[in-house]
Amino acid sequence: MPSFPLSMAVVCMSNMNRSMEAHNFLKKKGFNVRSFGVRSYVTLPGLTPNLPVVYDFSTTCEQMRKDLLLKDQVHYNSNGVLRMLGRNERIKPRPERFQGCRDSFNVIFTCAERVYKMVVKDLCSQPLCFDLCELCQGLQQADDVQSSLAELLQAAKQKTGRSFLHTVCFY
Repeated sequence: MPSFPLSMAVVCMSNMNRSMEAHNFLKKKGFNVRSFGVRSYVTLPGLTPNLPVVYDFSTTCEQMRKDLLLKDQVHYNSNGVLRMLGRNERIKPRPERFQGCRDSFNVIFTCAERVYKMVVKDLCSQPLCFDLCELCQGLQQADDVQSSLAELLQAAKQKTGRSFLHTVCFY
């Protein structure tokens, strides 16, 4: 069992349904969790299946709910979207886009294979890969890896704000 609280993220396409429901459930169970979407915008079912309602991630759940009430209260009540938005308002003010978050998480759960691929692509494009490359180059150039490691890790932490978990094995 870790000696620190795990930070978790749950990610789906729009941060409206599956990730928000998981966020709600896990938070009630005491977990340190946040939820996200990976699309460029939030989509909700529209009046017809091929015409979704589209919002920017900066739009609050309350604004979406009020907009849909004006568009067709009966329809959005019957398909459950208004109820879902009401639940979401109680969890957090607005959906969040995963690609806009620079916080670190110990565990990231994705709700679909396509979402997983988008999360991995985003993680691989972050500066962390360059930071790891610099760290590796520093270790490769060190005369004594074991004595240089602490200094290189401290420099990397100061630069990135991240601690690098590591284990040294010499055979």
